This record gives sequence, C-alpha cells and structure tokens, in this order.
Amino acid sequence: MDGINIQLSAELLCVAQQLARENAQRYCEFAVEMRGYNNEASATIFDQMAVVEQEREQVIIEWAKVEGLQLNADIDSIQWDDPGVSTEYDSAARDPVRSTAYRVLASLVHNADRAFSLYTHIAASTADHMTAEYAEILAQEELDRAAQLRSLRRRAWHAERRAHPEDPDIEPTAVQSPGDLLATSASLERCVLANLAALLEDYPQLQQLITHSEDVISEIEKLAGASITSGEATGSNIEAIEAYGRSIAPLKGDPEELLRRLYADSDRCFMFYDAIVMHSDDETVMLQGQRLAVAAQERLGLLRELMRP
Repeated sequence: MDGINIQLSAELLCVAQQLARENAQRYCEFAVEMRGYNNEASATIFDQMAVVEQEREQVIIEWAKVEGLQLNADIDSIQWDDPGVSTEYDSAARDPVRSTAYRVLASLVHNADRAFSLYTHIAASTADHMTAEYAEILAQEELDRAAQLRSLRRRAWHAERRAHPEDPDIEPTAVQSPGDLLATSASLERCVLANLAALLEDYPQLQQLITHSEDVISEIEKLAGASITSGEATGSNIEAIEAYGRSIAPLKGDPEELLRRLYADSDRCFMFYDAIVMHSDDETVMLQGQRLAVAAQERLGLLRELMRP
C-alpha cells in the first residue's frame, strides 16, 4: 500500500495498526539480540517500546470499532521515508555492541519523526475530510511522542558523558579541508592501531585487523604527502584524541575491557567519518571521508565477531 494513495479512514487506521504491529515485533527481536551480547540497557528500552506499540495497536483496533470501520490485518507493509528525516542513528542503535540507551532513543525519535511526516503527508493529500482529521490526530500523537523521547534522549546523552568522561570530544565541523581530515584521521587511526597491537598477544586473530589498520594509515600518509596542513580547531581534536589515548593506557592490563573500548573507538571513527560525508561541501573531503568510513565499518564487522559471547 502506498501512503500517497490513502483516501479512506479505514485504510489509514489499517496503516497505523500495521506500523504499530511491525514496530512491536521488531523491538522484541532487537531486545533478544541485545541480550545475546549482554547489552541489557538497550534491551530494556526495546522491551518497553514493544509494550507501548502493542498497546497502541489495541487502541487503534478499539478506535476502529467505535467508528464502525473494518480493519484489514493482511495489508502490505507500508514504506515511507522522508528525505528530510535523517536515518544515521538507526544502524548504531541496532548494532548490539555499539547500541546504547542514547542511540536507541535517538533511533526512536527518528521513527516518530518519520511517522509524523507520513501522517501529515496523508492529511494533506487525501480528499476525504474525515481521513484528513484522523491523520492529523495520528500526526499529533507522533509529535508528542517525539517530544517525550527527545527529553529521554537528552538525559541518556548526559548520563553517557558522565559514565565515560575520558571519551574524546571531537567535532566533525572542525574539518574544513582535506588537510583537516587527514590530520584528524591519522590521529584516530594511530590510536586504534596502538590498542590493536596491545591486544595481539591475547587475541592473535587481531593480526588481520592490524594489517587492515596499517593499510589505512599508509593510505592517509600517502595522501598527506610530506606534511599535513590543518586548522586550529583540528589541532584541538587531535589533542583530545591523544589525551584519550593516554587516559586508557592502563587498560592494557585488562584485555577484555580494552577490547570493548577498541570497539567503541572504532565506532567513534565511523560516526566521525560518516558525519563528515553527510555535512561536508568539499568533494575531496567527502570522497576521502567515504573511504575512511568504509574502512571503519569493515573493522567494526570484524571486531563484532570477536566480541560475540
């Protein structure tokens, strides 16, 4: 069923019911996967949201009964993606190793924004007055839900910052030139390589990743040439990365914890490069950021297999 062709109230409530049912099912599946990696914080939020969606489906069913509308439980899944709504949070929220309470809530905010966009589109495009009114009600519910989730997301972000004050605060907006990107990425990748090397004795299978990391650094140095010219803001990023490297040096005596930090660091690299790709107006920076993001994503995949319980 295509959202742009919804003209009847029964069709609209069928879509709302289907979305609630699919969300509940996905959230239950995500919770199970999170627990498979001992990620209880994210699993708990997905469990709670699954219950919310199950209750939401029942409300829609009762609404249809009151209005005398027949719901079709076998409609096709509706697909709606508004190009104005970012999707960058979803993959991190659903990765059982990378996922955190903040990232789950960020993804849920995105889902609410996407549903709001869908219902406002239907309200504007239908010729049926009652369908438009129902769509506006559903849109307002999603708007209210997004506001509540944003409040929870802010709290989760502050809690994560307090839990890991040593994490480097690096700003993608500081990258204004290829030199900025190369200087920052060289620092990030050397930090990752140092931790990989420290773990090699306990995890010999990391040799593949060490070779991978060395290749990435070699490419950065080749692109940079004899020297890297970067701005003052980039210097602050590099100082933050180097300070972080010094702060986690004691973890070399705790291989399991260092491996978890290594995954978090690799995730930070990916998110940094991905943000640059999304926001940079410089084509050279964007293309270099894409290559670095792909390399970081490959590293995350290899590390994820190592961390499977």
